[in-house]
Amino acid sequence: MESCLRRARPRGGCAMRSTTRSGVKKAWPGVYRSACLAISGAITLAATAGWAQQIGDKSPLLNGTEKAKLVLVATGLTSTFAAAVFFCTSMEKGGGNDITLGVEWWSGTSFENDVTLGEGVVTVSPGDTVTLATHDTLHFQSETVIPGATGASQGAARILATSKKIVCTAYSVDKDSNPPTFITDVPLYVQGRQK
Repeated sequence: MESCLRRARPRGGCAMRSTTRSGVKKAWPGVYRSACLAISGAITLAATAGWAQQIGDKSPLLNGTEKAKLVLVATGLTSTFAAAVFFCTSMEKGGGNDITLGVEWWSGTSFENDVTLGEGVVTVSPGDTVTLATHDTLHFQSETVIPGATGASQGAARILATSKKIVCTAYSVDKDSNPPTFITDVPLYVQGRQK
């Protein structure tokens, strides 16, 4: 197939030496070339389908059905000895819509949780605040613990939501003490600028 693509003629046809028993290659060179290209495209697509999503990619559907927008990005997180804790508040007016919010977590370049399956996803009512964390902590009660986010020494996260009417903060917190022995602000970014 590779030799077919390298030797493809501008007017169609495939310059391969072997022939088929049915003579398809000789009878319909344009069709054969199209089939050659379609097969190589399918192989390329199949090879890239297994690649994990990266932090700069388009936002996935939350719970597999709800269109999400990028709200904030956090970097420089660790979840080996501390918990990354995200507090998010809906700024919707009373009687407004609930907001679906998800946190995607990366350990280096390894994608750890899948918000399309509902991992790290919560619903925020108008005016309500929710807490998401990479670990259970003794000090904060979380609505959800982000699965797969428990061993990152170089972590990053992005916060996605069905509405931009959401305000978030993030902290790195001692997960094993109450009160925590440390709480550190984690800077959040929008389009590469610190918020």
